[in-house]
Amino acid sequence: MRASILVLFWLFLSSCRHVDLLDARPEKAGMDAGVSWHKDLQKNRPHCAGVLDIRGTDTWSSRVLRWFTPLSENHSPFQLQEAGANSAVNLPGQSPFVLKDSELSGWDRIYVESLRLYVTLPQAIAAAYNPVYLGEKTLGTETFAAFFFTLKPGDWNDPSLDQYIAYYPKGSPKLTLVQFTYRDLSRSYVGWLRYGPDKAFAAFPYPSSVSILDDSDAHEAVHTVEINSMTCLP
Repeated sequence: MRASILVLFWLFLSSCRHVDLLDARPEKAGMDAGVSWHKDLQKNRPHCAGVLDIRGTDTWSSRVLRWFTPLSENHSPFQLQEAGANSAVNLPGQSPFVLKDSELSGWDRIYVESLRLYVTLPQAIAAAYNPVYLGEKTLGTETFAAFFFTLKPGDWNDPSLDQYIAYYPKGSPKLTLVQFTYRDLSRSYVGWLRYGPDKAFAAFPYPSSVSILDDSDAHEAVHTVEINSMTCLP
């Protein structure tokens, strides 16, 4: 029964989210500015030689959408132990989800990989690939400096590679918005992340929250991840 509902829900999502494949590949004219921006990020990147232990809560606005995750409640704590390929996510009442585990699949894999991406993206950008400055972009009434990047190496002229656009308020180094694709979910899926105010964690500033949105100006988040603590473990 659950499998049938999953199929129906997937078809519903596909019909609702049928948009052109996001292809933000920029002109090469902005590559020098993008590389300079990327070098600045690397200088200020939080460093942890061991395991970065991140704890917080994930709050969903819809019980229906939350049903497709491993969570049993709309408001649920989580623990992410960030260690590259050995990273793991701990959730209440569940065995640890290890990202490299071949048995991690389906909606569980999508949720765990997405949670890790949303939480670690501000740090991961410093190790990203193909950084390019896109110029100033206006979203609503705000003007941002926009930068294109990918999180995996590869031919940036391949539109099937997941693409990201980071938005920084004009004149500010604070990451505010990220537009992203998720090809494993759907080739046409485009989502938005809005990062909250920075907070001092383990002596370095980091966004205290991230809201997952359907659009950059959405008034209600699909779900919001709050970061309560960040500790570097040996």
